[in-house]
Amino acid sequence: MLGAPDPQPQRGLEEADHPKILHHYRRLMRPGLSLGTLYRQIVEAAYVTQYQQEGDIRVPILPPAGSFPNQRQVRYVIESSVKDLERVLRNTTQGHFNRNLRGIRGRAYDGVPGPGHTYAIDSTIGDIHLRSRICPAWIVGRPIVYVVVDVWSTAVVGFYACLEGPAWRDAKLALFSTLCDPALLGDLWGYEPIQTLWPRPQQPYRLRCDRGEYLSATAKETGLALRLNLEFAPPRRPDWKGTVEVLHRIMKDEQYRFLPGAIDARRKELELRRDAKESALNLREYVQYLHGLFAHYNLYADRSHRMTAEMIAAGVDPTPAGLWRFGHDAGLAFGQAVSPQLLFTSLLAQGQAVVRRDGVFWESSEYEADVALRQQWTAQARNFGAREQGVHFFPGSTSRFWWANPDGGLEEFRLKSNARAIPEASLYDWRDALMVERMKQDDRAYRKLQAATRLAAQQEHLRKQALERTREAHEAIPPNAIPQVRDARLLERMTGANALPTPAPQEVETEDQASEGYTALMDAVFAEMNRAPHA
Repeated sequence: MLGAPDPQPQRGLEEADHPKILHHYRRLMRPGLSLGTLYRQIVEAAYVTQYQQEGDIRVPILPPAGSFPNQRQVRYVIESSVKDLERVLRNTTQGHFNRNLRGIRGRAYDGVPGPGHTYAIDSTIGDIHLRSRICPAWIVGRPIVYVVVDVWSTAVVGFYACLEGPAWRDAKLALFSTLCDPALLGDLWGYEPIQTLWPRPQQPYRLRCDRGEYLSATAKETGLALRLNLEFAPPRRPDWKGTVEVLHRIMKDEQYRFLPGAIDARRKELELRRDAKESALNLREYVQYLHGLFAHYNLYADRSHRMTAEMIAAGVDPTPAGLWRFGHDAGLAFGQAVSPQLLFTSLLAQGQAVVRRDGVFWESSEYEADVALRQQWTAQARNFGAREQGVHFFPGSTSRFWWANPDGGLEEFRLKSNARAIPEASLYDWRDALMVERMKQDDRAYRKLQAATRLAAQQEHLRKQALERTREAHEAIPPNAIPQVRDARLLERMTGANALPTPAPQEVETEDQASEGYTALMDAVFAEMNRAPHA
């Protein structure tokens, strides 16, 4: 445009440039490498032939401008000669490609003959902050939610929410929630059960899970006891149980704009991330919400793409619940019945109840059952000492626990009406309350010691005053002038001289002095705890 030639014109691509650029592209390209960095490395590797020494550093000398391909030309060679899928593979890892970018090779239900054959289980941290059932002012944090899904019908067959874990002891409770009587589960959590799957779920042939808490000795022991096959996904392959992962996302998306205290940690807008102080639900209320959410999913999630000619002819409802019912009616389902005693003893949490002379106690609360009266547990404890008894419990409720009777059967112990705990509280809430109460023991002990010290000083002063007054009276009155006790008592009643003299004002300990004493005592207590050996 200026009418002057370009002093350093850019040359065109030559035949030798293509193999050179492609060779170094395949050698240098790695995940996350930008085009600018890749171009610089290709130029240094393919076109730099001279270097200059600057101290201990060898600096490459670029050829004259325009004598080698520019970035646009290198990009053209790569995009025109390398296939799109190869560029995607070289720009990411093989694992990420297999999880998120590879072609769909099949369905999760491929190889699964029918409903009840294969369940998938997984846990996630609930995107919501919860509060205590005992004291709603306490924020107890985010729950762990386990979800169990039938792979063939995609129906949610069970779930469990807790404030501990993830661990196998909590995963077992999710299986217990799947296999137990829905009426019992609703009674433990305090909700009216919605029966969406008929017949109700039974033990599957295979449980599909990841390599977390399920790959443990206790999980293997439980699988052997229940004759349950555990199928483990390869490491870092959540897509093998994608049905459960999708349900986690559905659960979190549904609750975000509805439940108080629900959060979305993935949101980029910091202003839309909610605060834990906005929370209002406790664990039991959150479980009731999840029960309604999963029941609605089972009854109304669209599964029209699963409708075969036989299903359409039979008038099957295209929902997870409809697929579940059709599979059972068509004889495709699998189900293995488990005895209640084996179910309770294998899947419920285990603890120790204490039989004392005054009752049966578990978690500092008293329970009762007819078997304890028939076998006279308290009488034995009164005569032969307290003893521990292994029990099984459901952490979602403190209302009851079960004892496996050696003579056969399960015995249910119910919380007494005058017990310390309340049946509506979960074990997590009750333990929080016990620990809060225990934390106050040192404060109460200090206040008791402080009050006892002040009382002892006042009583000592009173005693000294009485002794001094008595000594002075004996010195002032001759011994033969002292009346008998009966006469002295009569004179005391007649004169009405039964009022004590007004004590002299005592020095009152100031607040600053009390605070200093408290701080010193607390420092000594924690120092002693630090020196004491751990249990």
